[in-house]
Amino acid sequence: MDIEIDVNNVKLGMFVARLDRPWIGTPFRFQGFWVRNMEAIDNLKMYCSTVWVRTDKKGQPTDVEETGDVDWRDRVVRSDREARLVDYLPHKPVQHLDTVVVEEELDAAHLARRRLCDALDEVVDDIKRDRKIAVAGLREAVGGLADSVMRNPDACMWLRLVKNRDSYTYYHLLDTSALSIAFARHLGFSPAELSDIGLGAMLIDIGKLKLPADLLAKSDSLTPAEHQLVRKHVEYGVELVQEAPGINKRILEIVANHHERYDGKGYPGGLAFRKIPPFARMVAIADFFDAVTSDKSYAAGISPHDAMRKLYDEGDKAFQRELVEQFIQCIGIYPTGSLVELSTGEVGVIVGQNRVRRLKPRLMLILDADKRPLDPFVDVDLMEQPGATDGRGVVSIRRSVEPEQFGIDPRQFYITAERITPDILRNIAQLM
Repeated sequence: MDIEIDVNNVKLGMFVARLDRPWIGTPFRFQGFWVRNMEAIDNLKMYCSTVWVRTDKKGQPTDVEETGDVDWRDRVVRSDREARLVDYLPHKPVQHLDTVVVEEELDAAHLARRRLCDALDEVVDDIKRDRKIAVAGLREAVGGLADSVMRNPDACMWLRLVKNRDSYTYYHLLDTSALSIAFARHLGFSPAELSDIGLGAMLIDIGKLKLPADLLAKSDSLTPAEHQLVRKHVEYGVELVQEAPGINKRILEIVANHHERYDGKGYPGGLAFRKIPPFARMVAIADFFDAVTSDKSYAAGISPHDAMRKLYDEGDKAFQRELVEQFIQCIGIYPTGSLVELSTGEVGVIVGQNRVRRLKPRLMLILDADKRPLDPFVDVDLMEQPGATDGRGVVSIRRSVEPEQFGIDPRQFYITAERITPDILRNIAQLM
C-alpha cells in the first residue's frame, strides 16, 4: 500500500508513487520513481508538500528495493488503483532508439506521408465505386510511415503542422495514424504491432464516406438526429473493414471501439474500463489530440500544450489516466511545434524531444530576450548546456506561450537540414 508523508520525511531508497499535484509540469516519471539521490529529494521539495510512498507489509515506509531487474513499466501504482492491471503494455517490450536526428528524417517522413495519401486515395475510390476495399497498398504505406517513426518520430510531428485546413478530415486520419504509431513505439510494441495500430488509425473514420457529404461539411451544431446519424460511421466502418482481406482482430477492434470512452459514456457499445481493447484506447487519445490541435475550415486548433492539459483533465473520464500520462510522456509536455518562453526571456519553437528528459527538448530560438526577431535563428538543446560557464546559468522552459501573443505561426519555422524559405514551405504545403 501507499501512505502519505511530508516531503521533508522522504529518504533515499523510498519509492514515490504519487504526488500532491498532477505529474504534468514536474520532472518526475508519471508512474512513480525510486529516490536514488539528494537531487530527487530537493526536486520533490520544490514541487510538493506531501507525497505518497510505497510501504512494506507492516505499513512502514521501506527503503528496500525489490531484488532482480525490475523495469518501471512492470510496476502497478498501488492506491485507489490497486486492482487495476496495466494491460496496455506489451508482453515483451522492444526498446526503440532514435537512429537519426529530426532534420535527417524530414525528407523520408514527407515521402512516407505522400505515399500514404496516395494509398488512402485508392481505398476512398474503392468505397465510392462500391467495391470491396483493398488495404494491401495502405498497409504497405503505413509500414513506411512506421519505419520513419521508428527512426525518429519528431519528423512526423513537425509535418503535422504543414497541412491544409480545408482537407482536415483527410489529414486527420494520417496524423492520427502517425501519433498512434509514435505512442505504440514509446510503449515498446514491435514493428508489426506498430503497423497494425497505424493501419487501424487510418481506417477509423472510413465509414464517414457512407454519410451525406453535406452533413460532414456542416460547421454549426448538429441536431440530435444528425448526431445519431454521424455515430453510424462506426458501424459503416466496421462493415467496410471486416470485408477487406488482410484485416486482423486488432485492427477491427480499433475501428469498432475508437469512440468508446473509459467512463462508459462513449459509443456505440457504451463500453468502459478494460472492456475497451488497449489499442482502441490508445488511438482514441491520438484521435482527440490531433482533432483539437488541428485547424479546420471553420475553427482554429488549440496549442499542443493546451491540448495536453485538456487530455490530462479527461484522465479517468474519457480516457484511461495511465495511458494519458504515457501519451504525454511520448509527445512531450511541450510537444514538437509548441512555442515556449525560456528562463532567459527568449522565445523558441520546439523542434525535437529528448526521450530521457522531456522537460529539456531541442528548440529553435526565434526571439531574443527583448522579443526581437533573431537572424539567424539559434538551435539550442537544453540537454547539452554549458551550465553557468557562459554567464547565463542553466536555461529552462519558463512557460508555454500562445503564437498570437507575438504574432508567430510555428509553421513558418518548418525545418530541414538547411533553413527553408517561406516560398519553399508554400510549395511543400501545396504538394501535401
